[in-house]
Amino acid sequence: MRDVICQGFDDSVLLPPGSVLTGGGEMYKVFTPFKNAFIRRLRDGLPACVAAPKPRQAPPLPELYYPQTPFDGLLFAADEKTALARLRAFCQQAAADYEGQRDFPAVEGTSRLSPCLAIGVLSPRQCLHRLLTEHPAALDGGAGATWLNELIWREFYRHLMVYYPKLCKGRPFTAWTDKVAWRAEEAALQAWQRGRPVFRLLMPPCASLTPPAGCITGCA
Repeated sequence: MRDVICQGFDDSVLLPPGSVLTGGGEMYKVFTPFKNAFIRRLRDGLPACVAAPKPRQAPPLPELYYPQTPFDGLLFAADEKTALARLRAFCQQAAADYEGQRDFPAVEGTSRLSPCLAIGVLSPRQCLHRLLTEHPAALDGGAGATWLNELIWREFYRHLMVYYPKLCKGRPFTAWTDKVAWRAEEAALQAWQRGRPVFRLLMPPCASLTPPAGCITGCA
């Protein structure tokens, strides 16, 4: 195709990849120095949330038919209004205790917003602004700082993928680990995927990956 304009946007990150680098102009390879530099950038000025553009007329698309599975709207917010309400409630209530409660699947200690961030229902900028509205001291290590760290972890990995595209192709970050021989045991893999005992210490969080609890890790 010709005469097709393609324009990219840094809408899924807080700061554009390449804007947080070492003194030598290289991408950080360790999270903590990246986080410290990232927070310094945020203190200089928060990224703005740009208003959504007005809807435009789009050509009709053929109807898609795909397998339907039961959907639990209580677990995953399917629209922006619901997602924003969940974000607001989390920042007002659970964000301050996130560090102490996030590892307990029986506790509603996480935001459950990872799917919304993954598909663009929410942006990380919306999350940052709401968090700092409720917890202004989060940038200084106060209440809400642990969830802020999770947002920055997400940012770190996305920046890394720009500098090291192999990461999104199933390749390891550290080259020598590619030589590690992994056991190929299908039964053990399926047991782990279903949250059944493989290593008991890991099973509670693994079991929470299966319905109906949802993922509890990262920005969830």
